[in-house]
Amino acid sequence: MKYYTCSLLRATINHAAECTIQEHGIYRDYYLRMKATGKPYGIILNNVKNKLIHLVFSLVTNDVDYERNHEFLRAKRKSEQAMSAQLKTFN
Repeated sequence: MKYYTCSLLRATINHAAECTIQEHGIYRDYYLRMKATGKPYGIILNNVKNKLIHLVFSLVTNDVDYERNHEFLRAKRKSEQAMSAQLKTFN
């Protein structure tokens, strides 16, 4: 992050990235995978911060709530939409 951004925002995103790395999940797996390849902690933390910013931006842009298992739920919604579309064609 650039030095001229809001220091409170920078600190909040940094703390969120550090907490995300400590929990089990996709970001923890990403951290361990990058650490195994020899990447420095600061680089990995910066990558996680960017991933979190992209996630938040996507949620705000699409006006949706965060869902922990979003891949599974999205696939389920798509299959339900496909089923309803097929039912409409029969009617």
